[in-house]
Amino acid sequence: MVATYYNSTAGQRSVIHANATATVVVAGASGVSNLVSNTTEVVIAGTINKVLYASGAGSYWTIKRGANLVGTYVETGVMDYNGHGASLKSDPTANIVATLVGSNGYIIIDVAKVSSFT
Repeated sequence: MVATYYNSTAGQRSVIHANATATVVVAGASGVSNLVSNTTEVVIAGTINKVLYASGAGSYWTIKRGANLVGTYVETGVMDYNGHGASLKSDPTANIVATLVGSNGYIIIDVAKVSSFT
């Protein structure tokens, strides 16, 4: 498994689980965006609410939005951006690229969506 998408609610949120480097296409309609939950949803943007992560000794995760590094996550933990009063809104239309540097790890990313419907 590289990436699995679950708990996707139209117009609200999606949760991504990965155990290896993964690219999540944020913006687009069904068949384009990895975050859509039905054929009428068009995802316009996504902001990161929470990141849960773990990595083996000497390993870590990075998250990029487009070309911009927005987070580095070492060892095991939870970064609850929304719980601290604001989601991570850097480049909200850009793809989310979660990179495992090293080996053995997982990452769970909770994304709030801005969507329209056809």
